[in-house]
Amino acid sequence: MGNRDPRIRHTLATVVCVAILAWGAPPARSASTPTTHPTGAGRAAAGAGRVASPPAPSTGEAGVRGRRPRRRHRRRRRPRRRTRFDARVRLGGYYDSNVFDYSDADRATFEGATAPLPRFPISSLGDYVTTVAARADWTRRTARRTAWRLRLRYDGRLHVRNGERDRHGFGLELRRRGRHSETTLSTSLTPRIYLRHLYARSQAAYAPAEFLKAKASLTVARRVARRTWWRVFTGFARRDYDAPFDERDNDTWSAGTGLERAVGRRVRLDASVAMSWSSAAGAGSPDSLATDISNRRFTVRGGLDWVLGGGLRLTESLAFSHQSYTTGRVADRFHHGRTDDELYWKNALWLPRQGRLRPRVFVDYRRAATSTGPGVPDVGQFTGLRVGAVVTVYLAGR
Repeated sequence: MGNRDPRIRHTLATVVCVAILAWGAPPARSASTPTTHPTGAGRAAAGAGRVASPPAPSTGEAGVRGRRPRRRHRRRRRPRRRTRFDARVRLGGYYDSNVFDYSDADRATFEGATAPLPRFPISSLGDYVTTVAARADWTRRTARRTAWRLRLRYDGRLHVRNGERDRHGFGLELRRRGRHSETTLSTSLTPRIYLRHLYARSQAAYAPAEFLKAKASLTVARRVARRTWWRVFTGFARRDYDAPFDERDNDTWSAGTGLERAVGRRVRLDASVAMSWSSAAGAGSPDSLATDISNRRFTVRGGLDWVLGGGLRLTESLAFSHQSYTTGRVADRFHHGRTDDELYWKNALWLPRQGRLRPRVFVDYRRAATSTGPGVPDVGQFTGLRVGAVVTVYLAGR
């Protein structure tokens, strides 16, 4: 080797160095074909002594030299159900101190009587009432953020001592709700309501006054601000009395408006005013002694819904109404020139929900005052108090 030409030795040394460098260098990368770096056992199998090159920085764009960006795992959003069914039953009871809304004078007469009176064929003025209510909702959502809801409901009241006061009501409601508007059409029917015993001139005796009540209403609400809704409502009610009180049949039209405002996330306030006009069949009766209960009524109401926290919720409602009778029959001394003022205060406290049960307790107070002509007994002034509890059972849905 020593006698060889030095140029040959330099050439061989250069080839060996290039071969060593070529052996330890990473393979050439293509811009179109990404390269993965072996780790663990794969790196050991690739050959001992190899020097791993540092990973090339990734740009996150396809077709650029570097690592392919790691795909982020996106959680699939559960599709919202377009159709939903909810059902619930409400069971409760309360004590009513004046279940027939008798006036103070009538209460004194009943309590002072030593023998049953034809005017008061009842067991007691106060009574324990059991309430049974059921509701079923079918909701359908459309693609334009609109929900249609069909509701069927039943409401029953069962009295322990005065069974003649029992009533059963049925209702149907259709509602369309969007992001900024809501329309509700509802109707209800109560086949029989016992008012009390009244004097029937045709029989010259006291007879039970019973009637059928049917109602229909339309409510349109519109969002006027971020947390404020404005609504307008109108309704019609029909009361059909059984004989011999056909002259008390009346039709009532009503209309009103109101505002509802959310204060924060826990408090909601609402206020409304309404007017109603009632026309009775006695107004057109040829009998000069017929009873005419046609009237006008003005009502103002305010409400509070407050979520206290810890599953507690408080609701308050205060309403005042002024009713004036419009009959022109002077012979009807019980209604001619008469006005009624009524105050209604409702309080309810919702307790924390336990599974599918949601209890609440409530206290309702009502007071009515009457202004009649001279020498006419006060038959419309009364005071009533209700105290009770209700448990709502959620059968289906939320």
